[in-house]
Amino acid sequence: MDKKTVRQTILSELRQMSVIDRDQQETALFAHILQAVKENNFNKIALYYGFKPEIQTPKLIESLVKQGVEVYLPRILPERQLSFNQYLGQDQMEVVQKYIHQPLASCPQIECQDLDLMIVPGVAFSTSGYRLGFGGGYYDRILANFEGPTWSMALTPQLVAEEMLALEDHDQALERIILAQNDGVVLYGA
Repeated sequence: MDKKTVRQTILSELRQMSVIDRDQQETALFAHILQAVKENNFNKIALYYGFKPEIQTPKLIESLVKQGVEVYLPRILPERQLSFNQYLGQDQMEVVQKYIHQPLASCPQIECQDLDLMIVPGVAFSTSGYRLGFGGGYYDRILANFEGPTWSMALTPQLVAEEMLALEDHDQALERIILAQNDGVVLYGA
């Protein structure tokens, strides 16, 4: 199966998840993240603004901010690059290509090496920490040089056999994949 087909299949399965299962799994993921951030004293976190069929992160973002954490979201730059700008509220966001929500360019930017944690989006994940993103290689470029902890959150349908990811030389394993289950989470990774 090629990457495009894997993406389409997983996204279709995510769309078909019951509201109850999705809510339970997202609640379990968010509780784990909030607790882990607190335990590790992470103060500056890169996250992403996810919406269905992805994990819906706005609630997590708001909870982290209330916990006193600085949350940085990606901004799309030319030549498939990203910057990370601070989330300062919904009124400081804009919607760009493919309905991506990103902070305004005027929001404070952080250098990746100054982040305490990077939570990376993805469509599919393996137990060894590899991921299949949405295409474009935006995060692969960043992950190649980022030395801090790298985590991803996944709903049950997103865990696949590694051979389905069609790994390439530039793919980077994440430190931790946090897989939701209806009764909690399971941790996988490199």
